[in-house]
Parts: sequence; C-alpha cells; structure tokens
Amino acid sequence: MDLKGWINAKSEEHRLAQEQKRQAESDRAASETERVQAAELVHRRQAELDSVKPHLLRGRDCAALEQYFRSLLVLRGEVKSFFPDEVAADFALRKLVKSLGLGEDELNVIRQEVSYYDEFAKQQLLGGFASSADMGVISCFFCDFVNLLGAGYEFGGEVQEFFRALAGGVFKLSEGDIQSLELLCVKVASGGHWLPNEEFGVIPVPVLECYLETENGAYLVVDLSGGSQSEKYPVRYTQAAPDPSSEACRTTELWMKRIPGGTFLMGSPGCEFGHCFDERQHRVTLTRDYYIGIFPVTQRQWELVMGKNPSRYKKVGPFAPVERVSYDDICGKKRRWPEDGDVSVSATSFLGCIRGKTGLGFDLPTEAQWEYACRAGTTGGLNNGKELTPLSNLYEVAWHSGKTHPVGEKKPNAWGLFDMHGNVWEWCRDWKDSYPGDITDPVGAKWGRDRVMRGGSHITFFPTHFRSAYRARYVPGCRYCDMGFRLALPAVQ
Repeated sequence: MDLKGWINAKSEEHRLAQEQKRQAESDRAASETERVQAAELVHRRQAELDSVKPHLLRGRDCAALEQYFRSLLVLRGEVKSFFPDEVAADFALRKLVKSLGLGEDELNVIRQEVSYYDEFAKQQLLGGFASSADMGVISCFFCDFVNLLGAGYEFGGEVQEFFRALAGGVFKLSEGDIQSLELLCVKVASGGHWLPNEEFGVIPVPVLECYLETENGAYLVVDLSGGSQSEKYPVRYTQAAPDPSSEACRTTELWMKRIPGGTFLMGSPGCEFGHCFDERQHRVTLTRDYYIGIFPVTQRQWELVMGKNPSRYKKVGPFAPVERVSYDDICGKKRRWPEDGDVSVSATSFLGCIRGKTGLGFDLPTEAQWEYACRAGTTGGLNNGKELTPLSNLYEVAWHSGKTHPVGEKKPNAWGLFDMHGNVWEWCRDWKDSYPGDITDPVGAKWGRDRVMRGGSHITFFPTHFRSAYRARYVPGCRYCDMGFRLALPAVQ
C-alpha cells in the first residue's frame, strides 16, 4: 500500500471509530432518557395512588362492595378486547380498589376467584347485583367501567352497543335513563366537564360531582405528562389547591388559579417610590373571570410541550422558570394581536401546541390581567402589601440574585400566585403604549414595536423595576436568560 492509500485507510478507520463513538453516546443518552421516563412514570403513578379520593360507595356493607367489585371484574373479563392498554387498565383497577377501601391482597384473592367462575356463576352474580342496585350505584358502576378502559378512551362503536345492551337488558333501564347514563359515560370517557345548567336526568348529583369536574373550579390543571408526542393533554377542574412543594404541579401538571373579574387602580401614584411617567393611575374594569398560571411556566413544562429546553440555567433544574423564550417563540412570529384576534397564533408555537392538544384558548395575560392578578387587592409597590423599603420587603416575594431559582419558593400573594416579582420577566400580550383613561377590558394599542414585560428578574439591577406597576418592553424576537412567561385563559361564565 502506498503512502496515500495508507493515509486514506487511517482516515477511514478514524471516521468509523468516531461514528461508533457517537452511536454509543447516542445509545447511552437514549437509555438514560428511557430510565428517567420510567422513573417519572413510577413516581407519577405512586403520586396518583396516594391522591386517590374515597369512592362514593366507600363505607357501605363489605359484602355489597365485594359484589360490586366482582361484577366489574366479570364484566372486564368478558370485554378484554375493549381494553387497548392492559397495563393502564390494571393501574386503573388498582386505583379503584384503593378508592373502595379494599386492599391489594383482597384484589388478588377476588381476581383469582372470579377467574374460576363459569357462565352460570357470572350471570347469577351480575343478575343479582343489577336487581339490588339503585340508580346511584348503577351510575357509579358504569362510570367505573368506562374509567377502566383508560383515560381519553373513545366511547362509541362496539363499546357503546355493549353498554346499551347491558343497561337495558340486565339493569332494565328505560330509554330515557339509558340516554342520561350514556351522556355521562361519554363525558367520563373523554375527560369532559359538567357544564353549567347541563341536565343528566335521574342521575344523582353526588355521582356527577364525583365523576365530572365542574367548569367553575377554583383551579384548572393541564396534564402534560404525555409529553410533546401526546395527541391530547387532559384538563381537569378542581376546588383543591395544589401543594406548591410537590414536583407534579411544577413539572407534569400546569396549574392555574381562577381570578374573579373586578375593578382596580392600574399604575402607581406619583408619590410611590420608583414611580415612572408611564404608570399614570387609571381605573380598569375586567368583566370576565380568567385563569392565570400559579407559577411561571417551568423548564420541564416547556420541554414536555415543545420537546426541548432552551434555557441557559438548566443546572438549576426542571422546577426553574423557562427562560430565553421570546414572544415569538410563545405565540408565533407573525402574530398581530389585537389587530387580528387569535388568527395569527402559529400552530407550532407554545400557544399553538397547547391549544391544539387541549381545545382551550390559552394565551399570555393582557397587561391589565397581569397587574390585577399580581396585586391581588393590594395598592402598594409590592404584592405583599408592602413598599420597597426596606429591601427585606422585596426579598419576601422576589429572587434578585444572578440566576433563576425554582418557582414557588418565595411567599405567594393573597391569591396564591408565586414569583410575580423577580425570577424572570414575564411577557404580556399587549403592545407597549401610553395608558388611556378609565377603561373596561383593555387590550392595549392596535400596533407597536415592543411588547410589554412585567415583574422584574433575577438580574434586574434597579429594585424599583420589581414593583407591581413597573412596565418594561422588548421587541417580540428578544431571547434573554431572564425572559419567561405564565399562561392565562378566559373562564367559562
């Protein structure tokens, strides 16, 4: 082999070695990702089990509960083809067992016994259960059966035909009662909600309250655990506040608080320390309730929606607010709001993705919504009801120290919202402009050059920039390591 051939051979050896090295590193990264995802799934499922609420029938006679559960197991065994995900169905069964107050040992014993039932024993069990059950128990039974099919399972086709045959033939329900129960089960299967004034015939209200979330809950929760490849993000409403120290509400779940409409003084008086000329006080009325994020969107939440994390401070961890995100990243580069409403929100932007997977009109808060939510009834410089001096007042509610910090670690305001001061600047929907006079439901200027940002950040130099009234502005394409956001959503009235 001549020298040139030898050099080429060595070059090819090196190329192959580098390729093998890259492949090995890629395989290790994929393996680590799978390990982390598996650990997250185990943790999430344990958290779900720990948070299971008592079943509506819990506390009834033990024999009656066993009959109820055995009947569900018999039904489940007959329609195994309806269960697309056996692992998820088994987990749903474990949650049901816990809610009924039965133990894992009892579950295993009953499953073993039911597996030996012949056709006559199955018919006797179901017939006996159906003859003694009232409408409340029947409603629970069908809802639990649908829940065992898995979250978001489409209630239709063969499943619906079987449902109607069972409801009419075995439980002897009238056509009107079947239709009411059918409507309920469709709602349960799709993760739907109980809309105001929606009627469900003879189905008892406690059953509706147990299996459906009402769309006037104090909190709205988006389940992001399916990640960027998920086709749908389930949404639920609840009256129960989150535990701000828990991992889920800052990673796999996006929590929002319902803010009541009202009137407030926006801006600051000339005597407020740090007052700026563009903060002229004026009366603003917000006629509609709305939801707003309890925390700024975190790094993990952005990653679960968009598939990657653009933040500079990744080492702070998944609970830190996402940063280095521009208005354009959140809404799309061609957005012209309020000129064209929501028409120009990009389908590939953060808003476009979360709207498409929830069917809800999430957006950035308007500047008025942001300040109203931040103040939570306060009128001073900070939302803890205090002024900037001494600076210890600021440090109660804001991070002001060179890098981001995990959200939810400072004192919340009176409405339970965290990090409205400091950590990251938060984008608002409006163009920056002079304030008008007193106004109702303001949307800001029709057009402009800069979008509004609020709240101050971890690298904000002047303490006066953290005030509830302070207004910053940046061009929509800006991405700095102290720029983040939180979501807003109009509430169903």
